[in-house]
Amino acid sequence: MKFPDNFQCDECGAILREMREAVAAESRAVQASDRDLTELRQQWLHADEMRLRELTESYYSRTMAARKRRTEHEILTGHNAITHGWRTAWFGGRF
Repeated sequence: MKFPDNFQCDECGAILREMREAVAAESRAVQASDRDLTELRQQWLHADEMRLRELTESYYSRTMAARKRRTEHEILTGHNAITHGWRTAWFGGRF
């Protein structure tokens, strides 16, 4: 589906803001935790697909939920959340 160059979607922007906030919060939480980050990195590097998914969901559950919401919105609307939401996500639609 073709959208005008200046098309923006408030829902796409809200999803991007949610993703940005989730990544930032969960990254801070992982850094502040008492978990050994070197060991975590090794687990990620050597994990099979199922274990990788489990690790990602356990550490970044909000981020994964936001990514799921983004995918569902893109499928339902034909939007690209980044292309159609960046103006409202970062500039409140004033750009």
